[in-house]
Amino acid sequence: MKAQLRRLIKLGALPWGLRTVWQRPGVRFLIYHKVGGQLSLDIDLPVELFRRQMAFLADTGRVISYDQALELLERGDPLGEDRYVLTFDDGYEDFYSCVFPVLGT
Repeated sequence: MKAQLRRLIKLGALPWGLRTVWQRPGVRFLIYHKVGGQLSLDIDLPVELFRRQMAFLADTGRVISYDQALELLERGDPLGEDRYVLTFDDGYEDFYSCVFPVLGT
């Protein structure tokens, strides 16, 4: 079931990510491993879907820094809405060629 959901998210068939009703609002860490869509692996997100995710996050204004996330988590204050921290793993070339142009706009 989880593998099917991951594939639907990657294909853009579901909203930019899953939001389950039983989760309380909190700090969510979005971990990107590869962006480009050339591989058939779940960890390789197509650029257009990444662009849509970033547009959604930009519209919400809820992206925070890692340091801000730590402060929120340490204080333990209840949040009225999710906050998001973006992380990028491994430093592949696609982060420069695919991610950087999207984040720079």
